Amino acid sequence: MGIFVAGQYVVPEVLQSLRGRDVVDLGTSVDDSAIYFVLYGARRFIALGPLPNATNCAEENVNISGLAERIKTANAVPRRPGCLRCRVTTQC
Repeated sequence: MGIFVAGQYVVPEVLQSLRGRDVVDLGTSVDDSAIYFVLYGARRFIALGPLPNATNCAEENVNISGLAERIKTANAVPRRPGCLRCRVTTQC
């Protein structure tokens, strides 16, 4: 598993490590990074965003890009500010 912070994903070596892998973005906005990662080889991308308006815009961007089969976007509001619990599983 990799964690990307503050633009680390613009490094070509990092993009190569995504090839064929699934990516989860916690705190997505308009899904520009989702589209970018999938175009550079990520197998699937799950984008969870806290802002409903941004999530709606993200879904529209994904549909326009033609990548809706590989990118899933959802609004995810934490129960408490600053806290989001996720369970990672290999079952889909």
